Amino acid sequence: MRSTTRKNNTLYVLIATVAALAVLAAVLIAGTVLINGESSERKNGLDNMYSSAFYDLSDSANNIEVNLSKLMIAGGKKESVTVINDTTAQAELASSSLSRLPLEPDNVEKTVKFYNQVGDWCRSYAAAILTGADTESYREQAETLYIAARNINESLKDVSAEMNGRAISECVGDDRLLAFDMNFNVGDMQNNSVEYPELIYDGPFSDSKKYDFRALDGMEDVSSDRAVEIAAERTGLENAELIGETDGKTPVYQLRGTVNGDDASVSVTKRGGLIIAYDRTKAVEKVNLIREEASAKAADYAARLGYERLQPVWYNSENGVGFVNLAPVVDGVTYYTDLVKVKVALDDGEILGAEATGYCSGHCERSLAATISENTARSLVSPKIAVENVSLAVIPYKEAERFCYEIYGSYKGLDYFVYIDAVTGEQADILRVIDSAQGSLIM
Repeated sequence: MRSTTRKNNTLYVLIATVAALAVLAAVLIAGTVLINGESSERKNGLDNMYSSAFYDLSDSANNIEVNLSKLMIAGGKKESVTVINDTTAQAELASSSLSRLPLEPDNVEKTVKFYNQVGDWCRSYAAAILTGADTESYREQAETLYIAARNINESLKDVSAEMNGRAISECVGDDRLLAFDMNFNVGDMQNNSVEYPELIYDGPFSDSKKYDFRALDGMEDVSSDRAVEIAAERTGLENAELIGETDGKTPVYQLRGTVNGDDASVSVTKRGGLIIAYDRTKAVEKVNLIREEASAKAADYAARLGYERLQPVWYNSENGVGFVNLAPVVDGVTYYTDLVKVKVALDDGEILGAEATGYCSGHCERSLAATISENTARSLVSPKIAVENVSLAVIPYKEAERFCYEIYGSYKGLDYFVYIDAVTGEQADILRVIDSAQGSLIM
């Protein structure tokens, strides 16, 4: 049985190596016939179609890599099945995306074969878990597949870099299609049909469940005039104009004006008069502040808005702007359910935005009691992980929240956060840390 596993692993490596090379080779294959002889409108259509397909492929390839890295150390069976099922779906999406690209049939076939095998492997793994069979061999195979998926993902990134932001039609020459452009956001890809709030980035639990604005319980309503005053006091909004009142779980006054001459918008909750969102347009010329300085300014500003006892839990930067996620830390417990996000200009430290939906919706008094010890929680994490730190946290979980031990550690150079329910001992979640030049991304 062990020898069969080794043969399978070798096969995966070979297939993956071929697949990685196929991706690189395929994007260098002639595409002139499909583009050069067409009208401008046709070229644009092909550019959009190929760009969309390559973006989808890259996204799926990245998700497959991250999921496989989680499966190397996953402990809980239920949670493993969730990751496995997502990997299956991502493998199918990758295969579909490949079929939409102008690649040589042989190369498409080889690459699709790899992703199909990933899907088959996932289905077999899930079945083994559900039937109670031994799954150790699958965790070993996950490492092999992870390496293969990582190689393919890196190849796709190389292709994207080769494009250097150019449209596909601009990269045709000598009967070759050089690469595909992936330097655009999701909204642009689909004619702006998908919009992502500017402050939503990959911080841990950044997109957590929103509750019924329980932080506002017991507060009285404020008038629109008072909302204007609050915006002026706390954000410096001038020339304020009330542009509307939104309905939903809690009504919000929408205001527009200027801050230091820059266009700005502010949202104030009708109940309680809290600043729930603030956004300002400003060009940032250079970077003068480091992470610690930007995080301190973010925490100070959050306190100015009325959100106190917050500590930075995540940081990222892009285009001269620092994005800081803050969470309450009370008696050693971090409340990821109650996030406040702040946007800081890294030239002079001015605040360019804030978003407190997580805090307003989730914050409340809680009665927490762990029934398992820290040592027990440690023992429930894969022994492969070298544990570096253990703390307590409240995290969003499906339609509710869970009180967990947050266990930070590493395996083979990869960093993880593993969450063990402090009451039941179940593995609630696994997050993978991905370092970038801008900061740490959490997936």
